[in-house]
Amino acid sequence: MADLPRKHGCLLVDVDTPKMNGLELLDRLRGRGIAMPAIIMTGALTAKIRGVMDRTGAALLRKPFRLGELIACIEKASAVIGFNTE
Repeated sequence: MADLPRKHGCLLVDVDTPKMNGLELLDRLRGRGIAMPAIIMTGALTAKIRGVMDRTGAALLRKPFRLGELIACIEKASAVIGFNTE
């Protein structure tokens, strides 16, 4: 995790993954001071997901999604934290 980019990039995490879900990963990264733009992918928004979004500043991308929706979400997430998307 120490090699994660600090000026460019975006974390795209899925809620439903084995061993450690995307919400746990995002909380751990934020706990280590890694404040990259983040997007949480899910097919069903829950209160738990909304809480992580509020706490971490992550954006939401509902599945299934189209490429244009992904691009717009990356731009939105990057603007919240002030990252350059170019």
